[in-house]
Amino acid sequence: MSRPELAEAIGYSVSSIGDMEAGMNRITKKPVDAVTMKRYRLLCMTVGLMAEFDWDEMSMMITEPIELRMWGRLRVKERRK
Repeated sequence: MSRPELAEAIGYSVSSIGDMEAGMNRITKKPVDAVTMKRYRLLCMTVGLMAEFDWDEMSMMITEPIELRMWGRLRVKERRK
């Protein structure tokens, strides 16, 4: 899958995908943080599985010490022929 195709599928820009693959923001020169990278990998995984997250129904729970959990539904997309 090309970067433009992936960008359309996950809603990231082509340049952001380049940053993710490089592991570093090209403007700030700082590494991509772990949470952002995990979300990117989850999105890529859903494309590979032909599924998508329902971000509108996503819930978050923050506990102490800081631990962030997200849960929601996963819909299976129709397979392309």
